[in-house]
Amino acid sequence: MRVSLPFALASITVALSLCHAACGSSGSVTGGGADSSTSDSSSSGGGMGDGTAGDVTDGSSGGMSDSSGDATDGSSGGLSDGSGGDVADAGAGDGSVTDAASCGATGSACCSDGGCAGGALCVSGQCGTCGGPGLVCCAGNPACSAGSVCGSGGSCVACGGLGEVCCTAGCNGGFVCDVTGTCAKCGGVGEPCCPGGSCGTGAACNATTSLCECGGPGEPCCGGAGGTCSGSALCTGGTCSSCGGDGQPCCSGGGCLDFDTCVGGTCNAPTQCNAEGACTATSATARCGGPATCANTPCFVCYTPPPSATGGAGATCADSSSCASGLCDTSRAGCSAPCNDTYSGRDTDCTAYLGAGYVCTEESVTVGNATGTLGYCAESCARDGDCSTAGDVCVAASNSEANRVDFTCSPPYPAGTGFGTACTSSATCGSGICFYTPTDLCSRPCATVADCAAPLPNCTSIDFTLPGGGTQAANVCGP
Repeated sequence: MRVSLPFALASITVALSLCHAACGSSGSVTGGGADSSTSDSSSSGGGMGDGTAGDVTDGSSGGMSDSSGDATDGSSGGLSDGSGGDVADAGAGDGSVTDAASCGATGSACCSDGGCAGGALCVSGQCGTCGGPGLVCCAGNPACSAGSVCGSGGSCVACGGLGEVCCTAGCNGGFVCDVTGTCAKCGGVGEPCCPGGSCGTGAACNATTSLCECGGPGEPCCGGAGGTCSGSALCTGGTCSSCGGDGQPCCSGGGCLDFDTCVGGTCNAPTQCNAEGACTATSATARCGGPATCANTPCFVCYTPPPSATGGAGATCADSSSCASGLCDTSRAGCSAPCNDTYSGRDTDCTAYLGAGYVCTEESVTVGNATGTLGYCAESCARDGDCSTAGDVCVAASNSEANRVDFTCSPPYPAGTGFGTACTSSATCGSGICFYTPTDLCSRPCATVADCAAPLPNCTSIDFTLPGGGTQAANVCGP
């Protein structure tokens, strides 16, 4: 039998009628005496001359001259004085108001040009008030009275007080204009910095956010001396200081960053390792984990995990920071341990730390731009029933360093299909085993026939071809 397996994993203007000086009668203008047939002419050249008894005549062209006592206007209806000035509008004739004393005042009709006095606005032919809080913004500058600004809706709104929009010149005393354009308190933790970048006791102005903050490196400890700091910073003398980096104090609980090791209260750069036992001699809290890179190659290093790293073997993890062993097998999403896959005692690295039932299996690892293989301890199996983690199955993987096929518990290969489905290679099966028969089907490891089912009901011993040559016998379900 032959099998294949994978390698490692709008403005309305209203015109008003206005009586001129001659309206109110039938158009006759009478002098101060009785009507006479003797006319009195004015020698003033067009001015208004009133005789003692007679009609008023205008000796100029187009003036008023009516022997019957009627007054006529030889021009366009206007009365002219001796100086050439109009008494009323001689040319409009449309009833529009131009006398500033009659239009433009608040509550009065708008003038013919649509204007109003004092910067008021012409609204529906009437001059209305503007400029105060809640009123429409005036057309002039300023558009609103002191203590208010023209809002987005075209009305004046109060400004400068707490929770109000910022005035053009800022906010009232004690408040600052925040990033939303609203006047706010300043100086407290989480509040905008006061003018000059000052903050109240227990906070410092963050130049990047312009907020008063505490708890970050170089900032006051939140709550004063002995208070708390954010992240991994330490509160020392009331100020938060960085920790965990090369040469820096170890963080609370003795933790370090970037795979450093806490030795004597100071974090030291990591050193390369292959198994847990290689690190405990340096520090009792040190673990062999990672992965990191050494000479642009993936490697394990000695470092001190953070205090939050409490997960035991197989515990669910997303990265090594949650594992007590210092290593998370992300392909299995479980806490693991490192092993030296380059020597014959590889499996003992696993059993010595994790106990019986673990083997050293080879995995392809990428750290940044570095790619290579490393040894990870994994739960061994001979069938799916041997796996303790729900959802795991027994998979086969090639281990080139050990020149063997490893059977370990793992989630099914992502690109693979289930038992008994058609396959073209081991990579197309969730178990990593494609059993070549007249119809190639995905198989799985077995210990007895009870581990198998149709269409591969029998537990059969077959030979796997090894990466370095030779074969390895193992039981899988077959026809």
